[in-house]
Amino acid sequence: MTPLLQITIGHRELPRFYPLLMNGVVLEVRVGVSLKELLCQQLDFPEDYVEQRIQTIFLNGRAMDDIAAVPVCDGDIIALSAAMPGLAGATLRRSGVYAVLRKNISGVDAHIRKTDHQNGSVTIKLFNDILKEFGIIFLKKGVGIPTAKLADLLSDIPDDIVLCFQGKPVTIPSFLSNLPPDPLTWLQTTVLKT
Repeated sequence: MTPLLQITIGHRELPRFYPLLMNGVVLEVRVGVSLKELLCQQLDFPEDYVEQRIQTIFLNGRAMDDIAAVPVCDGDIIALSAAMPGLAGATLRRSGVYAVLRKNISGVDAHIRKTDHQNGSVTIKLFNDILKEFGIIFLKKGVGIPTAKLADLLSDIPDDIVLCFQGKPVTIPSFLSNLPPDPLTWLQTTVLKT
């Protein structure tokens, strides 16, 4: 079982977690479903939000247009972004006018990505407005973070924040001096409105 670290932070501390969310956090999901189904039914993105706000979606480094046709496999890396400026943003936009300019980095052959419906995990990377609007939701639900990256983050947070590790209160210095040997630590965050 992945070690569980719970932390309560003030809202002003939330941006400290943005680099983790941009680098990617692990989520336990059901794979073998379409990318759209994963986003809307498992990760709780409203369907209209996916269609209107999430303008750029990468699956394993490839830009995706038809997210209803692409199955998600265990270990996939999914990057989500709102509209980006300039020609690059217009080129990467889902089903955009300039999508033809990125044909070499677009899509996957869905027929070779067949996978059974099973429990698995994916890495999600959030950027720009998607990060600001949904990052807090992912942190509250819980995300897997490489233990070393979590240690880097915690070393930069005020020491007076008390953590709860495996159900027991612990200070940041104590946690950092006894890091779990697991490569991944499950982080669940409570964000106070102050």
